[in-house]
Amino acid sequence: MGEPVLMILIGGIIALLFGGFVLPMIFLQQYKPELQQSFDLLIEVTSGSAPFSTLHNTGIGPGLIYCPHPFTNWSLNPGYLNSEKQIEHTREGFRKTEASDSIKEILIRKPSAKKIVCVGGSSTYCTELEGYQRSWPAKLREKMEGNDFSVFNFGVGGWGTIASLTRCLTWLPVINPDVVVFYQAKNDLTPLMNGNQVESECYPDYQNLMVQFSQELTPKWTKALYHIPFFKLFAIHAMPKDLSCVYSKLSPDSGGLERWDETLQKGYVFRVET
Repeated sequence: MGEPVLMILIGGIIALLFGGFVLPMIFLQQYKPELQQSFDLLIEVTSGSAPFSTLHNTGIGPGLIYCPHPFTNWSLNPGYLNSEKQIEHTREGFRKTEASDSIKEILIRKPSAKKIVCVGGSSTYCTELEGYQRSWPAKLREKMEGNDFSVFNFGVGGWGTIASLTRCLTWLPVINPDVVVFYQAKNDLTPLMNGNQVESECYPDYQNLMVQFSQELTPKWTKALYHIPFFKLFAIHAMPKDLSCVYSKLSPDSGGLERWDETLQKGYVFRVET
């Protein structure tokens, strides 16, 4: 009896080592190194609790497009690199329209240029078009080349009018544009369709329908657990890949259409008409 028990114990230890360490390390190779680096940096710098401001202009690593923002819930990660290792965003958190990595540097370099600001959500940011050169604000700047124009892309995926106006309120006095192209509407209706299903109405600022983007990025477990390869694999896989995390209790049966109708009738989403 002793030998079979010993063999079972040895087999169990081998299986545990293989399943807990070897397999997870193999699977980890399937994930983008940038995402792994983002997660490791997040754990290392925040220690699970420190404010995101401690990350300075490195954002939260090069693998994530978005980062938390104190007023707009989320914004663009200044440290984001696309799959070709190109910097997509300025240091201030805007999508680039030219080679410069800073809006302020553009303003200093071209003080007499006419300035155009393009405001909006994903359609202005041009989500899924990799390479800022392919976005329509960058194309507009190319069209104006030689005419002493600067174009600034204020677009952020998922932003509605409230978030866009917050950016305008803080950055338009800095840029002092000659023209503002404001392209919003659809994202003002998104919370009505995707928001918390237990809410029967929508507050004007969406406070009862949305959660904090930063909550999904903040480590929820003790730091010691992240030294376990299998747990790290789970944690990386659980990180948000899009902005759906800002809506709690997503459900196709959330009653969004009914809430949409009622809210429109009450005039809460008047922004859509502007």
